[in-house]
Amino acid sequence: MRISFLAPSVFLILVISACNLPSASNVPSVNDQAATIIAMTLQAATTPTVQTVLNTPTAISIVTKSGSPATFTVTDNTNCRSGPGTNYSRVTTIPGGTTVTIMARYITGNFWIVTPADGSANCWVAGDLGTVSGDIAILPEITPVASDNKKAPARPGSLYFNYECPFGNLTTTLTWSDNANNETGYRVYRYGQLIVELPANSTTYTDNTIITSIIDINYSVEAFNEAGTSEQRTITFNCR
Repeated sequence: MRISFLAPSVFLILVISACNLPSASNVPSVNDQAATIIAMTLQAATTPTVQTVLNTPTAISIVTKSGSPATFTVTDNTNCRSGPGTNYSRVTTIPGGTTVTIMARYITGNFWIVTPADGSANCWVAGDLGTVSGDIAILPEITPVASDNKKAPARPGSLYFNYECPFGNLTTTLTWSDNANNETGYRVYRYGQLIVELPANSTTYTDNTIITSIIDINYSVEAFNEAGTSEQRTITFNCR
């Protein structure tokens, strides 16, 4: 008889104990744990807000502190790229005079992560291409992922020319299309010799030289970056 009464008692104790076990739904998700760790590391002065900076090909989670947002006003049309440098792909172009919100700053360089007004993904601009306003002390500092575009730029588009050569004084204006989105700049050659190196997004150059005889005149244009150079576009004409 003791056994018959003891068994239900043991069963009841086990049931009550099981009800007190922690529920799986109370365990924080991996994302919640990561956000908590980031917030504690940055030690925000006020309640932080977790935001995402789209940095192709990896999305970076950052924490910004409460306060007046810092802004960046570009001086001229400015490429906004997926990382801090011209070897990163171009996300969009910010028109000159435009003011954008700064999301974060590069921990070791003069670059800012901003939010373009055209709705494009957050991207990087060089600090020497505009002016900063607002409190940058509240901005988080981040380190970018490795370059996502370690390849030579695309070949320039069709090369056109206009020229005048009175009394052997040759003036030639070259025009081409900017087909690349990762170029550091463009190089122009005359007779295979480098005569000028132009900045990124260049599409024209005027050359002045003296020719002493009626010979074929030859120019070439190529795009370049840290990874290498594109194929050249070449034109040849005769000044008569």
